[in-house]
Amino acid sequence: MIGNGDITAPQDALRMFEETACDAVIIGRGALGNPWIFQNTAHFLKTGELLPDPTITTRMQTAKRHFDLAMKLKGAELAMLQMRKQLAWYMKGLPGAAKRRSEINSCKTAEEVLSLLT
Repeated sequence: MIGNGDITAPQDALRMFEETACDAVIIGRGALGNPWIFQNTAHFLKTGELLPDPTITTRMQTAKRHFDLAMKLKGAELAMLQMRKQLAWYMKGLPGAAKRRSEINSCKTAEEVLSLLT
């Protein structure tokens, strides 16, 4: 049996295992803007220790890399349109996130987007 739903932190995975006796868990929306959740959850389940959250710099570097990869795959114009929501997830909880999301949503070029991912 596979547990699914509301796995947004390593502790959620442990809770799912304990409450349902499932064999595995699926992480979906919890990975949006947080690709570290897989490594952090595996580490937590193995050791009981939570890893520190990624730094703001790491989050922005990862968002920039994600955007770069999307541009290579889909082209700059389509990547800009499709990545807006993804980039917003990377900024969740950061100081000034609402302003930065608004700025990204009004960008006309990929260069403008990249300049905001610092």
